[in-house]
Amino acid sequence: MKICPGCGKEIGAVDARFCPYCASQLVFDGADSMFDELRALYTEYIAWSAEYYAQRSGLLLFSDMFTGGADYKKREEHGRFYEHCAALAKDLAASMGAPGADRSLLVPMLRFVLIDCHENCDDWGEWMLLAAEKNFMPLVEMLSGAEAKELYEPYRKLRRKNRGLPPQDELLKKLKKLRA
Repeated sequence: MKICPGCGKEIGAVDARFCPYCASQLVFDGADSMFDELRALYTEYIAWSAEYYAQRSGLLLFSDMFTGGADYKKREEHGRFYEHCAALAKDLAASMGAPGADRSLLVPMLRFVLIDCHENCDDWGEWMLLAAEKNFMPLVEMLSGAEAKELYEPYRKLRRKNRGLPPQDELLKKLKKLRA
């Protein structure tokens, strides 16, 4: 059992990063903030994806194009990235939903996950970033109308360039609805 340093309550989830009662940081692996941890997670994955394909030779690249990146998609790095995204999104939603939580980073974090991280990602890694977005749906649902309005237009422009996956259509509809 973990004890929260902020409120002193027992935390049942051993792997929780933030207290579900007061949003105090529990374990943070040396990062300065929730946003830093989020950015580090994505930056590490994007760098890995780029390095993976930088090491591929002509014949292997042709094979990857022919198979739709089957070898690439079997890599365990994808599963780790997705699992970490799911855990972090869950912790972020719990911390942002806590009474009196500081929500000032909510929009910048969502902007990074939904929009900014895609600008530095290669085409092969893009599909995993899109898949990870659905983990952040609970955070999107916490947005006020003004916050949703701030994210809607840039997200809509990005989706025009890259249609994405069905969860992106759902996110776009949710942002559109919330901004009204």
